Amino acid sequence: MGTISIPAYTDDIGLYVSNDTAKNDFSLLNRLLTKPWIPPSNYNYPKIEQSGRKRSVCQHSWLVKYSWLSYSKMHQGIYCRYCVLFSRKGENQSLGQLINKPLRSLKDAPEYLFNHNECNYHKLSVSQAIECVSPYAHANSDVNILLNNINEQQQNENRRILASIIKCILFLSRQNIVFRGNDENGFLDDNNTNPGNFKSLVLFATDAGDQALQKNLNHHQKNASYLSWQK
Repeated sequence: MGTISIPAYTDDIGLYVSNDTAKNDFSLLNRLLTKPWIPPSNYNYPKIEQSGRKRSVCQHSWLVKYSWLSYSKMHQGIYCRYCVLFSRKGENQSLGQLINKPLRSLKDAPEYLFNHNECNYHKLSVSQAIECVSPYAHANSDVNILLNNINEQQQNENRRILASIIKCILFLSRQNIVFRGNDENGFLDDNNTNPGNFKSLVLFATDAGDQALQKNLNHHQKNASYLSWQK
């Protein structure tokens, strides 16, 4: 995308794609998060041709439905404001439309927006945004420090989960109790007749008040349940 020497809107989210300008200016970051530029409901969005018909690159109803969505006049498309401002390089996830480039095609756009709203990358960006605009953040805060604090909190949470899992493993090992059951899909299911001693012990610890395990069972990623005794 070409650069624009004098942007029409200094709060246009397109100005901050693939750069850390906003991260280094907390007052700007706070303004972009809490007071984004939103076109009026009667705004005439540019149109592109699709399947022989000209369609607007954005629908105002999307901006109303998804508070994280922002329209960029300079890029003539929509972005996830949170993921743009808190994009993280080097993660095992391709950063495409809504983050590194605008979503401009209306084909399957509602489904695309819904899926983005549910993905873990987006949810982490949202949590980072909330942390930055919380009452504890102020104009002199170092945004990088805030982000590091969030990452440290997540690491500590993961350690607590692993500690509980390891206790279950050690208990079964010391008592010479077999781990496996007849269901090795990695998830606990009340309909299973025998989920195995390991999973049953994890569930027992959860019922006994292990909050770290409870949170993990309710909100874990598909590849991070820690319920496979083999890994």
